[in-house]
Amino acid sequence: MRHLKFLQLNYVKLTGSYRYFSKELRFLRWHGFPLEVIPEDFDLRNLVRIDLSYSKLVRVWEDSDLLPKKLKFLTLNHSRNLTQLPDFSKLPHLEELGRSGCKSVSGGYHLFAQLKMLLYLGLKDCNITDDAILESLRSLSSLRILRLDGNGFNRLPILSGLSQLTSLYLNHCTNLQAIPDLPTSLHILEANYCTELEIMPDLPEMSKMIELQLKDCRKLKDIPNLDNLFCNMYTLHMEECTSLTATCKENILLVWNFRSPSLIFVLLLILTLHLVL
Repeated sequence: MRHLKFLQLNYVKLTGSYRYFSKELRFLRWHGFPLEVIPEDFDLRNLVRIDLSYSKLVRVWEDSDLLPKKLKFLTLNHSRNLTQLPDFSKLPHLEELGRSGCKSVSGGYHLFAQLKMLLYLGLKDCNITDDAILESLRSLSSLRILRLDGNGFNRLPILSGLSQLTSLYLNHCTNLQAIPDLPTSLHILEANYCTELEIMPDLPEMSKMIELQLKDCRKLKDIPNLDNLFCNMYTLHMEECTSLTATCKENILLVWNFRSPSLIFVLLLILTLHLVL
């Protein structure tokens, strides 16, 4: 197996040396990886993708010089014992980082500034409450998809500088009170079940927005200039937004009533509009 390029060993425990594994591996998937750190004799220098979800890892690599420099995809989701992030300066080509459900990581977020090529960041259910952690996200200039669902922060930093961001997920951020200015590149915003959310940004510049989900945001009263987004909007969910002002509801309905009957018929087929009136 000297030339093996893909290896999957989910929930397997091995004993002995790792030096005999193929040095040509490109993709390693080992859910439930049983060790606290990747052994030094496990040569992964040519890996492009690693998926060690549900692992027992406390830290990923002991020696940062052993990090696979070609790595593009690193998935550590639900590695609940993980406390230390790798040195991202040694991973210059990383495009996707998934570490949802890793609630024990306490530092190293400043290293995000090294991830100039990162396109996807998954930080769902990571027990993030620290403003400094959120501020570090502003340096991710190439980021397109950001998942922050299920965290305990009550505010977001201004993310308008993330000019490539297309999708932002904030579902179940139950302490979140306000969403600040967002990048005009955004296509999708999900903030369902943000039960403390009261303030949304002014949206007139966000002409690329096609999907907005705000289910069960019971304290939300208004979304400034929402009616200006309807030209391109495909999906709007606002079920159980019980505090919306009458003016906000009327503005939304006015836009729909202003369209021709044939267009409304098409919209009923291809669009989803859920409003509590």
